[in-house]
Amino acid sequence: RRREADDVDDVVSVLHACHRADGYPEAWLADPAAWLQPRRELWALVGTDGLGNVVAHVGVHDATGHPLEPLWIDSARSASRPVVLSRLVVHPLHRRRGYASALLNSAAAELTDAGLTPCLDVALANTEARSLYAHLGWREIGASSVTTQRRIPVAVLIYSPLPEEWVSS
Repeated sequence: RRREADDVDDVVSVLHACHRADGYPEAWLADPAAWLQPRRELWALVGTDGLGNVVAHVGVHDATGHPLEPLWIDSARSASRPVVLSRLVVHPLHRRRGYASALLNSAAAELTDAGLTPCLDVALANTEARSLYAHLGWREIGASSVTTQRRIPVAVLIYSPLPEEWVSS
């Protein structure tokens, strides 16, 4: 379901659990609620458990002005505008239960139906996330490097659930 204002504190708690377990985000944030809701956010989805507790989140962000925007535009042979799926987190106690898949599939379907191209980036070293994206049929469409909060360059791969004929060689 769409994230509502009342969900933000719960998403921050999920984010904090992910930070403690995995180091994501790399450094804890002075204002995690603002980080979860950047100005370029279009909307976000949350996943809830059987009791209605928020256990997962993904943001949908306008790619305009994002450092990787030119790569997304150049790599995808599509006339549609790229939109970034970002801030994907699943509480460590709720992983491998389909929350990430459901959020990604739902967001990608809605964006595709609206004529937009969903994209995301992931650290090359994050093999677990890369396996998930490949399992869901997302395709690697490019590679780049980003600078982390601590000013460390990190190699990233760009993924999109594009039809194979749209992927650049």
